[in-house]
Amino acid sequence: MTSPLYDLDELVLQCRNERARNYIREAVSSYRAGAFRAAIVSTWIAVCFDIMQKFHELAIAGDAAAGKEAEALERIRANGDVTAAMRFEKDLLNKAKSPFELVNNLEYIDLTRLYDDRNRCAHPSFVADGEAYSPPGELARLHIRNAVTVLLMHPPAQGKYALDRLLTDVRSQLFPRKVDEAQAWLANGAMRRPRDSLTRNFVAVLIKDYLIGEADYPEKSRYSSALKAVRNLHHQQWNEAVRAHCSPVIRQLDDTKLGVVVEFLSICNEAWSLVEADVSQRVLSFIRELPSDKFDVIENALSFDAFAKEAKKRIARSTVDEIENVFWFDIPASVADRLIDIYLRSRSFSEANKTGRLLTVYASELSVEHAQRIITGSAANEEIVGSFDFPGLLNALHKKTKGVRELGDFVTLLNDSGLGGFADDIPP
Repeated sequence: MTSPLYDLDELVLQCRNERARNYIREAVSSYRAGAFRAAIVSTWIAVCFDIMQKFHELAIAGDAAAGKEAEALERIRANGDVTAAMRFEKDLLNKAKSPFELVNNLEYIDLTRLYDDRNRCAHPSFVADGEAYSPPGELARLHIRNAVTVLLMHPPAQGKYALDRLLTDVRSQLFPRKVDEAQAWLANGAMRRPRDSLTRNFVAVLIKDYLIGEADYPEKSRYSSALKAVRNLHHQQWNEAVRAHCSPVIRQLDDTKLGVVVEFLSICNEAWSLVEADVSQRVLSFIRELPSDKFDVIENALSFDAFAKEAKKRIARSTVDEIENVFWFDIPASVADRLIDIYLRSRSFSEANKTGRLLTVYASELSVEHAQRIITGSAANEEIVGSFDFPGLLNALHKKTKGVRELGDFVTLLNDSGLGGFADDIPP
């Protein structure tokens, strides 16, 4: 465990604003010297400077209300109006809480106690025995810690304003889809040192937008990169938000919408361990019993180990029509295996032609092992050998399937498999 003095030094370094940091450093020095009244007064001054600086930052960012506060400060300074300055200081915490949401209700109470103690320390006040107010060292240290952790270490926007800014960023077409770039973007803004509540709310909204909204592919890519970036930056708060919000959102969806859940969980796969048991069982059952019009979900399911077993069970029952109706970026090996199984069991020329044409389309994505299996297995099926499209499939395997030419003489391979009669259809 670190010493209390080391903790205070760390707190000084965490202050964002230079002037506030100087006053907190002075407060720490006073605390170490036993000047606890001075420590409390310096801490309050640091809080004032920090809030005023945040008004300026928000004004620059376009906040009209903050702009008015910044203008009022400039008038007070220009006129040297002490009365107005005291009134401004008295209202400072109220404004920080609302409308600017720099602090929440509990944090407001903590800082109000600091303000009250500062008044006791800075103004001539005596207790019944006529002694000057003498706060204990523990109180001074508590105020220093609260000031930094509640306010001084955080960016100016932490409430609804900050959340709206974050969501505006992510919904912008300029927000990066690569996780490392999204992480750099967020780490230099409100996600640099956010309150836990801001992180949790941000993650919750992204989950809802992804699963319930009507986002297109580019939007979902931005949401997923933002979610992964927040996970990297603030893993504990990310886990808490996903555990609290993911399962309830999924429960709202009917079965026809579960495809997007599979997509989401296969991309943000760390969320899978955080969903509740009833939800996980429902998702696995959905994958295992996929309706034909949702068969394209298989591609996402296969990409995630937790879903792959159930996905392969569904593939084992798939039909040529289901496979044909999916636009595959790259046909998965297990889907190609199923297609070859169906092909080698063809019971008519028309079945062989239909499946053979589909295999021809994906010839460049098949493996050498797939090609060998087609060649050796086809020889035993007269419906395939006699089908119109079989020579075209052999030609496609020879020309497009990677590694086939390296096997040796393709004609020899055909001869060895009992398909020598098709050798003349194979170009050199």
